[in-house]
Amino acid sequence: MNKLFFIILLLFGLNSCRNKKDLTVPAKTEINYFSLKKGDYFLYDVKEKQYSTFSNTDSGYTLKVSYPETFNDAAGETSYKTYRSRKNEGSPDYQIRSVWTTKVKNFNYVIVNENNTPFLKLFYPLEENKIWNGNIYNSQGIENYTLINVGKPWGNFPVTVTVIQKNDTNLLRRDFRIEVYAKDLGLIYKETKAVKYSGNAQDFGKGIIVDGIVFKQSLLEHGNE
Repeated sequence: MNKLFFIILLLFGLNSCRNKKDLTVPAKTEINYFSLKKGDYFLYDVKEKQYSTFSNTDSGYTLKVSYPETFNDAAGETSYKTYRSRKNEGSPDYQIRSVWTTKVKNFNYVIVNENNTPFLKLFYPLEENKIWNGNIYNSQGIENYTLINVGKPWGNFPVTVTVIQKNDTNLLRRDFRIEVYAKDLGLIYKETKAVKYSGNAQDFGKGIIVDGIVFKQSLLEHGNE
């Protein structure tokens, strides 16, 4: 009797262990699309065209985004001071244009505070067609970001994600904004097209730009200093 009881107890124990193992779900593996450490810098080629009623202006320059120091924010969490410096074509030196802040919580979120306006750039888990409010931490009203092309290549970068921040269009205007992030790196491309089209009878529907900006920012180099 004791022997039979021992066998039953042993079988029950093995079955319990197996059930516990079956219920264990591995943690979802995420890819880091905004890797950042103190001293990192990124150089971007920027092409910008501004339209107005009187003239159109083309400009090109190199943008340096650097993260030389960290600090504890109001929540007691680590943030990076984000220096944005510009070097015009033909100029030997960079000039600091603004200082933003960046807060990265791996596999959770990325918040970039642009001139005292925080934007939720990435919000994990990163899934195809995921939507979130990029303005949730500011007072500018709801702006739904949409995630597409998760894990897809972009140019020379084999694994990226694309965030569509805005994509509104009609016969009189176009507002298109995207950012592309690469695995273990960060922002590699940014494009903004916020323009108004001519509403004159002879131009209507032809997409003739009369006001606005077209902005393209492409990664040239990155490193640590």
